[in-house]
Amino acid sequence: HYPTEFYTALLNAEGNVTKLRQHITNAQKLGVQVNGPRINVSQLDFITRDQQIYFGFTAIKGIRRDFVADFLQERTANGPFKDLHDFINRLPSRWRKAELIQPLIYTGAFDGLGYNRAEMVNSLPDLLAGVELIGMLANFEDDPRLQSSISQRPEFSLTTRLAKENEYLGVY
Repeated sequence: HYPTEFYTALLNAEGNVTKLRQHITNAQKLGVQVNGPRINVSQLDFITRDQQIYFGFTAIKGIRRDFVADFLQERTANGPFKDLHDFINRLPSRWRKAELIQPLIYTGAFDGLGYNRAEMVNSLPDLLAGVELIGMLANFEDDPRLQSSISQRPEFSLTTRLAKENEYLGVY
């Protein structure tokens, strides 16, 4: 009677990737839409929103719970993230590391915020360096000339995107 809620609870209880994959397939067969993580929607665990399931951030392989807790607290306190630059800018400096942020990009957490995954992955080192530099020059943080930009480039191929989603989520 409530397949979305049922499968959300089931996915949260499942630790086995093979069974997780099977539950997602079964949910989709019943017409339930299952979405990857979204930076402005997802929580620690799988959630139901608008009759859709969203992956929780802790389902991403290698992601730290304390990292997720910090950026979720920031999102709750100061509202949705506008884009990747805004996300990095609002992170405590200890979390501004490519190896922590790349899995979020590769799993599509920032999809729909203005840039494709290839652009974000390619620009990440410059964005991190730019935010650190601006932090040292506090009086200039609003100067647009000092903002790191994300350069346009073609999106990763579908095969590459799916391979990365499978690598970090165990499903695609």
